[in-house]
Amino acid sequence: MRPLMTIVLLLGSAPALAQSWELTPLVGYTSAAPITRTADGVEDITLDRGVTVGVQTAYFFSPHIGLEAQWTHQTTKLSMTTATGSPDLFTTWTEEVGGNLVYQFGAAARPLRPFVFGGVGITSFSAPDVAAQTKFSWTVGAGVKWFPEPVLGVEVRGRYKPTELQDSSSTFCNPFGFCQSTLNRFELGGGVVVRF
Repeated sequence: MRPLMTIVLLLGSAPALAQSWELTPLVGYTSAAPITRTADGVEDITLDRGVTVGVQTAYFFSPHIGLEAQWTHQTTKLSMTTATGSPDLFTTWTEEVGGNLVYQFGAAARPLRPFVFGGVGITSFSAPDVAAQTKFSWTVGAGVKWFPEPVLGVEVRGRYKPTELQDSSSTFCNPFGFCQSTLNRFELGGGVVVRF
């Protein structure tokens, strides 16, 4: 408990000018995720790629260290490839909620700020006529922010965002378990950053 209190006190004692909030509407592109275990006669099952939208807010305790909360949404399809064609099995919605620790490089006054981040969260899968499921997820990534004005900038980021399914030993594959341990996806995105 004492180490946690020490960190909170140190972060809270950062100079007032170094503390700031950021709000960023996000648009991105998430890669397809292959399903590794399929039935006989099925060549490929994939959670398709697609556009991701969302929003994130961040609070920086110092010029370098901050915490951010993020929500994203993606509408996509689960598709299958067989010898006779490639039908879509169903439309699915994927929502992610998570928190990240962020580290920014360089001086606060610089207009260009590279950063790295990592964190944990949950990913929810839902579809018509299929029971929704929520799974643990985590993320790591990096990006750069450019602030031509002190309160307005642009951010570009890439991140690896696996979802831990923990379903590789199942004898019955539910629609969002996929009978595998991890669903691996990547996202490239960005947005306009408002700092206040």
